[in-house]
Amino acid sequence: MIDINIYNSASAIVQDRNLTSQQKARLLREYMELKSQREQEEASERMSAPKVPPKAEPAVPKKPETEKFVVVEPSAVHVKKEQKLVSINEVTAEIIELNRQISDEFNAFEDDNTYTIVENYCLDNPNIGGREMAVYAMLARHCHMPKRTCKVSLVRLSEKLGWKRDTINKALDNLTKFGLIERGERDNGGAYTYTLTHRHRSKKKEKKAA
Repeated sequence: MIDINIYNSASAIVQDRNLTSQQKARLLREYMELKSQREQEEASERMSAPKVPPKAEPAVPKKPETEKFVVVEPSAVHVKKEQKLVSINEVTAEIIELNRQISDEFNAFEDDNTYTIVENYCLDNPNIGGREMAVYAMLARHCHMPKRTCKVSLVRLSEKLGWKRDTINKALDNLTKFGLIERGERDNGGAYTYTLTHRHRSKKKEKKAA
């Protein structure tokens, strides 16, 4: 999962070319929620802070006012508030556009008539649960038949399943513990080599006696 704290503004998320449109939309939502939460915390702190009564100042005799023209300029508070509203509107427009792109990508998804085999030994195993089965199925998805090994990173598994890396790691540890997979070394790109020990094997046909 990508840490939202590394971005200091919404525009930084939008301009990051290393992110997909789904990641940008998710990060923008998280950024706006985090920003709103921080603003609420700051407001509550200001409300709870003890109020100090203003010091009494000595009376100063008023000078006679002369008639003059004054040009009223917007205060810094008004300018800041106005800029904030514009910024939020721009971010909202970016989120709408990203959601539209994501929707177009999903609508463009087509069935390529392929499938993944998951062994009953995994599905019927009483030692594992649904998360382990889902992680095993993703590993099987990357092991193109008749291969029993594949290379996949925790980041990839986390993005596909929508879980944290700790959750993925626990499922992998259980699969390794009960002998469904073997985890090899990690390469420079962060991907591990996994071996599915009970990968589907074609049964040898017995020769009929003549």
